[in-house]
Amino acid sequence: DVPKSISVEIVQGTIETQQVDALVSPMVGRCPLSTAVGNRLNKMVNYQLAVRFKQDSGYLSELGES
Repeated sequence: DVPKSISVEIVQGTIETQQVDALVSPMVGRCPLSTAVGNRLNKMVNYQLAVRFKQDSGYLSELGES
């Protein structure tokens, strides 16, 4: 079934300070630090964003597979 309506909520503030369960941010390829938002989020989590992204996405194991 196709939804018949869409709800939109307008909030004030920056994307980096929103309290949400999930966040979608554009990035180039598989580099979470390819955007200003990604770099700001990385700084906010003590520079662990790229490390955790690679671990959680399986990116490191994919590189080792031939």
